[in-house]
This record gives sequence, structure tokens and C-alpha cells, in this order.
Amino acid sequence: MQDDKSGTTKIVKFLGLEIGLNDIIVTIVIGVVILIIEYHTGFFAQTKGSPLNPITLFLITFFFINFLVSLNRLKTVWFNSHKYFREDFSFAAFWVIAWIIGIFVMCVITKIMPWHICLGFFQVFSNQKVSLPQASFEGYFVLSFFGIIILMLISQRHQG
Repeated sequence: MQDDKSGTTKIVKFLGLEIGLNDIIVTIVIGVVILIIEYHTGFFAQTKGSPLNPITLFLITFFFINFLVSLNRLKTVWFNSHKYFREDFSFAAFWVIAWIIGIFVMCVITKIMPWHICLGFFQVFSNQKVSLPQASFEGYFVLSFFGIIILMLISQRHQG
């Protein structure tokens, strides 16, 4: 472990990649929050006759929340670039890209879009029967479109 100039503790990882202790803690907290939601709502419980796998729902939710946290980190580094090194931006961009790819792969495998999970949470908290629609071509197109836009913005910012 080592401290950098900003006062955050960095853990040196394989191939010289560094990850902050805060990033690890945030990821663990996200997992705990998802487990608390499951405990109180039963959202990830598989019902009879349901093709939805609880592990699949958990993974898509985990990927989506981590994507949002990584996107927030990227936004922080992007708009406060005078406080961060170029490598900080590269590392934040790497995680955003990794989570985008993970979400896309999970959506292709499971045929459930991330916004379907949001709809499912709304249905659980409003005491409605949870029924998640199947993914369609339009859903894959919208997900791909947003992914490509984010990749283009990241690439443009990194080169500039």
C-alpha cells in the first residue's frame, strides 16, 4: 500500500495497475446494498415457473450499479482534470468500458436489459407483481448506441 498526493491509499496491483482502497470499499458496499435489497424485498428470489435466475438478476444489477459508480468517478476526473493525472482518467475510463462490455454481454446472455431491472425494482417497491419483459432488437440497439457514444467521448477526451 502507498499514499499518493491526494491522501488516498493506493494498492498496487498486477501489471502496475493501481486501484484505490476507496474503489474496493465502494464495490463491497454496493454488493451489501444489493443483498439488503434482496433480503427486504425478495426481488432476486426465483418464483415457480419463472425463467429468471436470481444470480443473473444479481449480476446485472451489480454490473449496472458499478457502471454508474465508475461513470461518476470518470465524470469527477474529467471535470477536475487539473487535480488528476492522465493515468487517473485512463483507469476510470477502463472501468467504465469494462462495465459497459460486461452489461452488454450479460444482456445478450440473459435477454434482460438494465432498465428492466429498474422496472423490476419499481414493481417490487410499489407492491406489484414483478414481470420483466424480454429484450428486443431495439433494446440491444439503444444499449449499443449509448455504449458507442460513451466510448467515443472517452476516446476523444483521452486523445485531447
